[in-house]
Parts: sequence; structure tokens; C-alpha cells
Amino acid sequence: MGNKILFEKLKVYRLKCNLTQQDVADYLNLKNKSVVGNWEIGKSEPSAEVFLRLCRLYRIKNVYELIGETTPDEISNDEMEIIDAYRLHPEMHNAVQVLLKVKDGESE
Repeated sequence: MGNKILFEKLKVYRLKCNLTQQDVADYLNLKNKSVVGNWEIGKSEPSAEVFLRLCRLYRIKNVYELIGETTPDEISNDEMEIIDAYRLHPEMHNAVQVLLKVKDGESE
């Protein structure tokens, strides 16, 4: 597996969520829990799609942290709250787009 930090943390996050390998295998519709065990020891790695589903299951918001990297531009808690609000309220998308255009000097 390419990222040793990742496979070590997969187990840590699973345990933080009080999940067994079987719980994770069931959530991901895997044939057996040994697949999860193989990820956690670095014998294999999840696909990108499965990795994202694991992040959702483990409630991981910062994927960069999970793989031992820093984000290119650190996002503050305030910025994260704004992003979450934007995602939760699609009716606000047009207003945000208008504000962004005004900021960039564009007009409608």
C-alpha cells in the first residue's frame, strides 16, 4: 500500500467509531471482514470510491489529515461552517454566485 499512515489510521478511526471489521464490511457490502483487515495492515487498499465511503462512515471531514498530508490552503473553522451551510441550503447557491461575481468585478 502506498501510504503507511493511511492504513494505520483506518483502524484507529474504525475503533473511534466503535465499529468492528464486520460492521464495516457489512456497511460496504463486502463478502467478508478480511478485506477490511487487509486494508488495516497494508496488504491491500480500498478503491477511491470505497475510501470515500469509509470517510463518510468514519465521519472524517479532512481527508488530507487521514493520509498524513496538509491541505494546500488550510480552511478555518469559520470557512468550514460556511461551506457546510452552502451544502445544506441549495437555495443559497444563486446568492453566493452573485456575491462571487461582484467580488471579482463582474456584473450581470
